[in-house]
Amino acid sequence: MTWLQSKGLEVIAGPAQTNPNFIRYSDEAIIEWAHDVDAVLGLSSANFNRYVLEALPRLKYISKVGVGYDNIDIEVATERGIQVTNTLESAGTGAVAEHAVALILGLIKRLTIWHPNFMANGGWRDVNEFSYGLDGSTVGLVGFGRIGQAVAKRLSGWNVKFLIHDPFCKNVQELSSRYDAKFVSFDELVAHADVVSLHCDLTAKNKHFINADVLKQMKPTSMLINTARGGLIDTKALTFALSHQIIAGAALDVFEEEPPDANDPLFKLTNLLVTPHVSARTLAIFLNRHQRAAENLWAMISGEGKADRVNHI
Repeated sequence: MTWLQSKGLEVIAGPAQTNPNFIRYSDEAIIEWAHDVDAVLGLSSANFNRYVLEALPRLKYISKVGVGYDNIDIEVATERGIQVTNTLESAGTGAVAEHAVALILGLIKRLTIWHPNFMANGGWRDVNEFSYGLDGSTVGLVGFGRIGQAVAKRLSGWNVKFLIHDPFCKNVQELSSRYDAKFVSFDELVAHADVVSLHCDLTAKNKHFINADVLKQMKPTSMLINTARGGLIDTKALTFALSHQIIAGAALDVFEEEPPDANDPLFKLTNLLVTPHVSARTLAIFLNRHQRAAENLWAMISGEGKADRVNHI
């Protein structure tokens, strides 16, 4: 705020998101707060859908803190001449990739069952319980943009094979050579990968594309990792698949509803590893994202500098 004010802008502080459960603001509240402003800068706790955007006649700029912008109706914003940016340059790509790798290792080393509570209750080795190994396994990466490539880079040298599915990837030959990876169809990837890790955007077309049929195609020893968007997975189908050993395990940093229902039967399963959407939540990234969002806003308003534009008006 201080930086934007130093540029001569009048900056109004909206209500801080202090709810630990990160509950989204109502449409009516957003309209009331932003009715007389030219620009907004904020987080995912505000939905800018058609109803909200059409009720904000002065709005010209939206600067989103973070990479994902599924809370903004880009089509409507573009129709109304509203420029939208995200903080792609401060995305925390490395941190998300590290988190994905940590979740993979946490699953294969059975940290869902071997933990302090297990030991505190007298737990020890069981003749019927074994961990898995990553060496010699096949890792399937669905989406091979910044984060998918960062995961492959971190696992290179671990003696794993990479199967990649990304219909939007243009430099397939160069990437195949760089990571010793094979680009395949989605069906081939889920059928042969020991680990399936999601690194793609959520769209209307791919919501719940990890469904009951896809989970049945996976090997019973395979594991599913999601650090992308919760809506990519049909949660009920995943719960059934895990509870009936259709797949061996899953690790999730993101959920369809955030925060998820604490009583969801998914959380009673012992072959599930979860974290509360924190893959890029380091202090440095948190601060850099906010500064970058301010710089994006000023770039849109003044034309000075480069903005990380989501749409082009």
